[in-house]
Amino acid sequence: MKTANPSLPIPSRSRTLNTSVDAPLSAKERILIITLILLFIAFVLMLAVEAWQSRERELASAKRYLHSYVDQAKGHATMSVDKVDAILRLVQGRVKNIPLPDEELSIFLQKHLAAIPSATSLLMTDAEGNIIARAAKTHTCLVNISHRPYFKELMKKPSEALVISEPFFSEYEQGWIITLSRRWTASNGALAGAIVAVLPHTFFLRFYSQIVSGSEEFIAITDLNTRLLARYPEDPAKRGQILTGSTFERLLQEGMDEGVYIAPSHDDHVERVFAFSRVGTFNIAIIAGLATSTVLGEWKRKIIIFSAVTVSSGVLLFYFLAMLVRNYTKLRYQSKYNELYDEVTGLPKLKHFESIFESNTFAATKSGMYYPLMLVGIDGYNKMTITLGEKNINDVICILASRLDYGTGHPKLIGRIEEDKFILLLTEPQRLEDISKYTENLLETFSMPLSVGREEFIPSCTIGISLYPNDGKDLPTLLHNARVALVEGRSRNDRYHFFSSELNALIAHRWWMESALPKALRNNELTVYYQAQFSLSPRQLVGFEALLRWNHPEKGFISPAQFIPIAERTRMIVPIGAWVLQEACAQCQKWLEMGLFSGKMAVNLSAVQLQNADLLDLVTSTLQDTGLPPHHLELEITESAIMTDAENVLAQLDSLRARGVQISLDDFGTGYSNFSHLANLPVSKLKIDRSFIQDITNNATSRTVVECIISVGHKLGMTCLAEGVEHESQILHLTLKKCDAVQGFLTAIPQPAEVITPILQRHEW
Repeated sequence: MKTANPSLPIPSRSRTLNTSVDAPLSAKERILIITLILLFIAFVLMLAVEAWQSRERELASAKRYLHSYVDQAKGHATMSVDKVDAILRLVQGRVKNIPLPDEELSIFLQKHLAAIPSATSLLMTDAEGNIIARAAKTHTCLVNISHRPYFKELMKKPSEALVISEPFFSEYEQGWIITLSRRWTASNGALAGAIVAVLPHTFFLRFYSQIVSGSEEFIAITDLNTRLLARYPEDPAKRGQILTGSTFERLLQEGMDEGVYIAPSHDDHVERVFAFSRVGTFNIAIIAGLATSTVLGEWKRKIIIFSAVTVSSGVLLFYFLAMLVRNYTKLRYQSKYNELYDEVTGLPKLKHFESIFESNTFAATKSGMYYPLMLVGIDGYNKMTITLGEKNINDVICILASRLDYGTGHPKLIGRIEEDKFILLLTEPQRLEDISKYTENLLETFSMPLSVGREEFIPSCTIGISLYPNDGKDLPTLLHNARVALVEGRSRNDRYHFFSSELNALIAHRWWMESALPKALRNNELTVYYQAQFSLSPRQLVGFEALLRWNHPEKGFISPAQFIPIAERTRMIVPIGAWVLQEACAQCQKWLEMGLFSGKMAVNLSAVQLQNADLLDLVTSTLQDTGLPPHHLELEITESAIMTDAENVLAQLDSLRARGVQISLDDFGTGYSNFSHLANLPVSKLKIDRSFIQDITNNATSRTVVECIISVGHKLGMTCLAEGVEHESQILHLTLKKCDAVQGFLTAIPQPAEVITPILQRHEW
């Protein structure tokens, strides 16, 4: 159900509004209001247009300013590259036409390096990348560059064209660099090697520092993948980073060579106006930015003035309008409020409650889940009115209304439909048991002592309950049935009563089981049956599974499907599980001593037992008391039980396995099945769920699932047991799939120990 106004507030009586008549505005008043509003809107629009145009002018100026930055940096980069390339071509032509001895090459390079201040190194290599001559302004021990991508690209090119590398960090230059290189050939035309000039990123910084004037400005050079080569003001931590996800990156990828845009800066997230341009045909680009806070400073000051004027005008206008319509609105609200809400408590009246009810969409509920509608009738209301008087009874009603909403923790809608009756709807579906417990808590809160003047009394009420959708799908029907339940409850002296006699019987039966289970444990009504487990190759007895049964002296056998969930919910499963473990271990040890059995005894553990901190001590003490060797005990757990508290449960299981107790995973293939996690579980056996075994002969999917479980289990060193085997054809399929063992009515039905012992003695298994 869409949560509908959960509990509405309960106002104090001082907030109660008086009934009044409606007072609509006159035609002249309405025309005056509309005219004033239209004039004010026109004034605001005029200011908004002027503000927008002013902002666009400021941004346009900033874009022109940044373009000049980029043009300067672009010209500088182009000139520097062209100058370096001229030296490279000069060297290329010289060594090709007039070869120099090796001892003269370095002197020749040193002379030309002096002509290009932007470069820190000028070097020549042979065709294998070995450096045969160099001129450097800094010390370097580089001897071979064949591993560099730019050298590999150079060697692949058929021509002697210029190659500009991607920016990269050089451990020899101790910084980020770009290289410009050309191949050179011998006089016979054979490839001889490369001529390389190295440009450091600091060369660009020196120039950028001369043109950047403000603290909120920056200029940078990147490659076409937006890897940052140099930025001024400098931030060493960001040098070499790729501006992934930036608008700049997207525009370059879209093929734009230049542009202007506004976006948050990638490195410091400050919103800026950006201009960028690619440098010729080279693999580099220039980008400059200016913070919008600087660009729009003057514009923001204008906006403050415009805003002040607008707000002042708006305040004056709306003050006048507010004064004009105040009386009308107040009177109209008073009338509407008193129509919808109870004057004493502020809760919805029946008509408004019904409209809220109808406006909500009830979601389909799971089996056993309902939306309860409760009709709360105050007991002895007329007597209370006579005794307390009108003023005091209203105070008491407000307190009782607040108690309906106090400390219950459930979304609800509350209304007052009669002087002595409240209506309450829980807006989330509930189980019957939870509805009963909620009602008990509500009655307890409602009946707390209450002081009026010097007197103290204990209020009481009777609650009739109807359930959506079983008892009706509209409010009149549900309310009628709740009234019937209220009358029936008062006739029986019940504090609360459900409309449906069938639901009453069901609740009574569940509550009966909750109270009867402890007695069943004390009175020895519980017993353990054992179902045999057999290996397939060869077919022989390998174990038993202990199964709990309840034989009530009056009701006979009660299905475990009925009482086990209740035992888990009430935590009775803890003492019952301890008793089952004791019985099963003792019986297994008895058969071992008689020489009738040498396999394992499997005992089921619920999620509640696995979360019990005393589980390890319980198993250890039980094994000691019964004398059963740990390797003869197998504890069965389910996948869902592990997931309830995986970390603590796995720690418990690891400790049990370390003591020699075997762990098996029951109902595998359902629930939280996850092969990737299986290897991390301390499990030695997989029990394949009966749902797959039942369909194994006529369902290819089931056969595939079973085969997969067996295969994975065997690869992880686990044995596999199939549950629910009822036909020989299933045995045949499982044997072909190399399943280790089976369990089911075909091989043996669950029986008590006194029936199984003679069978073992006769060696029938």
